[in-house]
Amino acid sequence: MKQAQLTNIELCKLRSFEHHPYKVQDDAEMEALTDSIRENGIMTPLLVRPINGGRGEYEIISGHRRAHAAEKAGLDTRSRSEERFSRNAE
Repeated sequence: MKQAQLTNIELCKLRSFEHHPYKVQDDAEMEALTDSIRENGIMTPLLVRPINGGRGEYEIISGHRRAHAAEKAGLDTRSRSEERFSRNAE
């Protein structure tokens, strides 16, 4: 299996996965994650896939809470791992 390359991506190029099953909440756990990211950065990169016709935009597959916490922490880029996932379940 080919290992994905890690790169950084600007916040403005990220979109949430439309059918993400969990709600990201601004609670005590989110504040703790925000503080951790502010101090240490994102330790586990976001998993994203390119959006077809998205002009360089990406959809977050995994890492919605990390992305939200990074935004709250004032970061303008995110570490990401890009994968070519199909939108069609097989």
